[in-house]
Amino acid sequence: MRSHISLKLSRCEVAGKMAGYLSGGDGPTILFIHGWAVNPYIYKVALDL
Repeated sequence: MRSHISLKLSRCEVAGKMAGYLSGGDGPTILFIHGWAVNPYIYKVALDL
């Protein structure tokens, strides 16, 4: 059964460039880093969204 997870979009500066990231849920922190030509939605199945 899937539950609704609310994700918050935030931005930060990394090496002089702006980077966006999504955060949400509870429990241990897990960091997913995707490549240049994709977006964070490739993790939809892994995150059970």
